[in-house]
Amino acid sequence: MSDTRRRVAVAAVGIPTVATVAFLGGWAWVATVALVAVGAAVELERLAAAAGARPLPVWGVLGVGAWVVVGAVTPAALGGTALVVALGALVLALRRGPEHGPLQATGLALLQTIYPGALVAAVWLRQLGPTPVAGAAWVFLPLATTWACDTAAWFVGRRWGRRRFAPQVSPGKTVEGVVAGIIGAVAGAVLYEALVLTPLGLRAPWGLVVGLGLAIGGLAPLGDLAESLLKRQAGVKDSGRLLPGHGGLLDRVDSLLFVLPVAYLLLRWGIGR
Repeated sequence: MSDTRRRVAVAAVGIPTVATVAFLGGWAWVATVALVAVGAAVELERLAAAAGARPLPVWGVLGVGAWVVVGAVTPAALGGTALVVALGALVLALRRGPEHGPLQATGLALLQTIYPGALVAAVWLRQLGPTPVAGAAWVFLPLATTWACDTAAWFVGRRWGRRRFAPQVSPGKTVEGVVAGIIGAVAGAVLYEALVLTPLGLRAPWGLVVGLGLAIGGLAPLGDLAESLLKRQAGVKDSGRLLPGHGGLLDRVDSLLFVLPVAYLLLRWGIGR
């Protein structure tokens, strides 16, 4: 089976599954988000090991799971969660001794917690809706907009891309593709508002929708580049092999790690919930 067919097959299963769980909400949605974040943290630990670091086994993975659960229940306690992860990492590093890179290990544990932990914003987005349908609709607004951004960037960059955007990190990414991605994100957000939000009776001011599209169009490629930077240091093409044709979980959510928190803040401010 070709990579394109594998991608389509994974998307055909994944999108309805995510939509269903987002509709259900509650602990089913929290558990799903936590599971994805944990999987991404595991892949991040492997990248670090491939780059020569000596991670603290399991600790950062437990940290991101706790981060999502705590963030879903009491967001104000996230700072305390990060503190516990950092101090716990230092204690574990103390047991191993200075020759095992305690600075790297402690920093990695925090990165594993906070970086994929940004997915907790998907839980907060779900809470913006007073009904299951409304909650799922707010979740899929940044998801659909990011997809529109990625699609436009890929198509234009592949066909007309000439000037390299970040050649040392991602040689395939072009200025033309990034600009097309921003335009695609704005168009995707506007279409989503017209075809999904308005029929559902959900209020989203025009300026907010356009601003969200611009923000996502700028943030999505940065999220992709951030992960590419880590993979380049590790000397690997993909973060994992879990998703046929797509790579790993971190490969699929890298843009969303930058997009979702900002999307939540903009929507929380813009719709007044």
